[in-house]
Amino acid sequence: ILSVFLVVVVTLIALGLRLRAVELLPIDYDEDDYLSAGQRYAQFIRQGDWQSIIDYEFNYEHPPLTKIIYGLVILPLPEERLLPELSPNIPPASSLPQPHFEYGRLTAATFGALSAFALAVLDPLGGFFLGIHTWTIKYTSQIMLEPLPALVSLLTVLCYARWKKGKLMRWLWLSAFFLGITAASKYTYCIIGVAILVDWLLDEFSARGDQPEPAPAWRSLVLPLAWGVLAVAVFVIFDPRMWNDPLGRLAQSLLYHGDYAQSQHVQEAGFPSWQPLV
Repeated sequence: ILSVFLVVVVTLIALGLRLRAVELLPIDYDEDDYLSAGQRYAQFIRQGDWQSIIDYEFNYEHPPLTKIIYGLVILPLPEERLLPELSPNIPPASSLPQPHFEYGRLTAATFGALSAFALAVLDPLGGFFLGIHTWTIKYTSQIMLEPLPALVSLLTVLCYARWKKGKLMRWLWLSAFFLGITAASKYTYCIIGVAILVDWLLDEFSARGDQPEPAPAWRSLVLPLAWGVLAVAVFVIFDPRMWNDPLGRLAQSLLYHGDYAQSQHVQEAGFPSWQPLV
């Protein structure tokens, strides 16, 4: 009873702080970009234009799942004039259409509060610190990409930890599923998959040392490989851009930031953007 009470309290605190942030935080960089993308996804869904969902390129450096979810949230609302697709370097918009803006932020806050809830189920104190962490509150109360991958990456490791404890395979496959959703939301959060693999392989090969006649080493890699393959499959399913030229588009999005940083450096140095760095 005490544990349930603590989980409920932590979740309410996390949600309350995020709802306050939804109301008080000014419009930030990227919120207009992601709401703009959400508007277009809502328009494509409304029109049944699935090919445009697959080929939509704005913000292509990030996977589209979170932006599609914002589009689904505002889909029932009256249509507003589409926000312009502007450079991410310009200052944030002074105003954004309502209630679309508020619905987008409330969606982010819900994901943020669910993250605190999920961690509180494992450890109420950990969930409390996540719930009151101001930097996390900010980025899970605005129309950003962070709220969804923050939640599903946490669920990835929680399900993996549950599998380690009882070896019930459904928890392992759930972990792979959430890792695939993480990749379809924002690539940088996939670092949790690397951490899981390191922990997993260390356990596997240290256990082999305790066996008088250990099985061939390759057998220790079969299950991690299956876990990774399932995660990749889920990523492709939930990232519509991967449905057409997956390798080319994956390379395009992964290489974006390196190309962007180089172009910014060139322009700041006073060279034309097309001139290569030496």
